[in-house]
Amino acid sequence: MFYVGFGQVGIFDKTYERTVLQINGVVELDGKVYLGQGCRLSVANNAVVHFGKSFVNTAAMTLVCSNSVFFGEDCTVAWNTLIMDTDWHQTIDVVNNKVKPCSKPIHVGCRTWIGTRAIVLKGAHIPDGCIIGAGAIITQKFDKENACIVGNPARIAKENITMQRKN
Repeated sequence: MFYVGFGQVGIFDKTYERTVLQINGVVELDGKVYLGQGCRLSVANNAVVHFGKSFVNTAAMTLVCSNSVFFGEDCTVAWNTLIMDTDWHQTIDVVNNKVKPCSKPIHVGCRTWIGTRAIVLKGAHIPDGCIIGAGAIITQKFDKENACIVGNPARIAKENITMQRKN
């Protein structure tokens, strides 16, 4: 059910691209999960990462969870991606002394594709069927399904589009 370090991605050298698993919290699996070579998965105490069935990461994904990260079914995550639900440091509004949380849950819907070098940060919500463009930085909640989300700041570039999947 949980395949780690699988595959042969030509541009990654298995000698130097090490996989690191640091799991102190909970990892939930709804089905087969494939984490490619050079993956780094860190799940803190009391944190939960949920992988829906048929999750695939090509290679070198870094996933840091101190709160909650949820992936729906049939998600594809390309190489050199960063998914992190925390920035590890609380901030304070100096006008009203309100402390802002350093972590917020991440939700990635079903049938999503996160492109290479994309960054998904705390509080992000990606609806079902979305494509996250290469290098995009997702820091907010999106509501539109089957959209192509690109850039920094992230924006919807195209609607009514999704990744074609093989049977």
